[in-house]
Amino acid sequence: MTKRYSAKLKFQVVTELLTGGKTTAQVAKVYGIYPNTANAWKKTFLEKGPDIFAQDSIVAQYERRIAELSNST
Repeated sequence: MTKRYSAKLKFQVVTELLTGGKTTAQVAKVYGIYPNTANAWKKTFLEKGPDIFAQDSIVAQYERRIAELSNST
């Protein structure tokens, strides 16, 4: 059975890896996870991070369109 981790925990781990002066092993030990798991989360974040902000743009486009349609009626 595999453990499930919240998005918030993953984000905290990755943030600490990117900004802290600790090694991956040190961060992993603090959070009770394997260093390989922490590295995988970091890799995913670095690869898919731009997609997170792209989604905001798409949502903003839909919100503008909805506002336009609401104002025209």
